[in-house]
Amino acid sequence: MSTDDLFGHDKDALRAATEHERLIYLAGYLEGEGSFITCSPHGRTYPLVVCETTDEDVAERIAHLLGSKVDAKGVRKDRPTHKPVFRVRLAYSKARDLMESIYPYMGVRRQEAIRKALA
Repeated sequence: MSTDDLFGHDKDALRAATEHERLIYLAGYLEGEGSFITCSPHGRTYPLVVCETTDEDVAERIAHLLGSKVDAKGVRKDRPTHKPVFRVRLAYSKARDLMESIYPYMGVRRQEAIRKALA
């Protein structure tokens, strides 16, 4: 997918946005679709931001803004008529930095999740 295709119908709007405007966009998206958690594989704990969507173009846009990639989860075998799911993840210091940056813009529930993930 080209960079021009990442920003929907108004291709110039998000591309021309300031870093602060992009941060606010991410905060709004993650308020509704994000999870702020910790992961502890092999005894090493780190913060993790995860979002999932059935809209591949939205997943590509969020991944681009986060400097991440899209993982296709596919369709659950027990729900073959459902749409495929696309996941974007951000981990370690990048996840910590994002959580700290968007924290003031988040609602009470998401702020609590961020506090727990960063503890």
